[in-house]
Amino acid sequence: MGAALDPNLEWLGHVQPTGLVVAPAVLSRYGLVPEEQLRADGDAVAEHLNESDEGPALPDPWPFFAAILGWEACFVAGAPGGPELPDELSVTLPEIDTTLAPTWAVREPDGGWQMLVRIEAPGVDPDARGALEGWEATPHQRLERLLRETGVPTGLLLTDHHLRLVHAPRGETSGWLAFPLRELASVGGRPMLGGLKLLLNKARLGRVPGGGVAHRRKAASEA
Repeated sequence: MGAALDPNLEWLGHVQPTGLVVAPAVLSRYGLVPEEQLRADGDAVAEHLNESDEGPALPDPWPFFAAILGWEACFVAGAPGGPELPDELSVTLPEIDTTLAPTWAVREPDGGWQMLVRIEAPGVDPDARGALEGWEATPHQRLERLLRETGVPTGLLLTDHHLRLVHAPRGETSGWLAFPLRELASVGGRPMLGGLKLLLNKARLGRVPGGGVAHRRKAASEA
C-alpha cells in the first residue's frame, strides 16, 4: 500500500516483489529515493535494446550494464575486459551431475563478492523445469542454490525479457523482483528505470563514497 501511495516508491509497485528484497518503510527511512528519469535516460536504454520484439531484449548485455548502471569491468569477474571468474564461485553437485556457476561476479569494495550474475541463453524460461542440462530445477532455482552454496546472498538473473534481482541468504527465505527490460525505455517505465539505478548503479555497488549494496541488505534485515 505504501508503495502505491508514495511516488518515490512507485517503481516497487511495477516490479511486483516476491518475498522480501527491499522494504519500502526502510527505503523511506534512509532517504533512498530514485532519481527522476527523463526522455534522454529512456533513449539511452533504447540504444541497447533489440529493435525486434523477438529474441533477447539485450543482445549484448555488458554495454547496458556499463553505460546505464556505470559498472566497471575491472570489478566484474567474467565481464568483457574484466578478470577471470575464480573457481571458488562454481559449485559442483555430483549427486545430480551438475555444476552451477555465474556468468559474472561483482567484487565487494573491501574484498570478497557481493553479487553473482547469470545470463541465460536466448529462449530460456527462468521458471521452466528442465530448461537447462543436468539438474531439472528451474534457472531461477539454480541461481538461488548457487547463492546459498557460495554464501553470496545477492544475484541477478538475465533472461530474454527480464532482469531479476534475487536475494537468497543462507538459512533465510528468498525474495526477488523483476525489471521488464523493454519497458525501461518507455515513458511508463521511467519509475522502474529509476528504481533499477537506485539498487544497482555504481554508487549502490560501493564504487563511490557512501554507496554499497549493504544499504539494500540493511533494508531487508530491518523490515
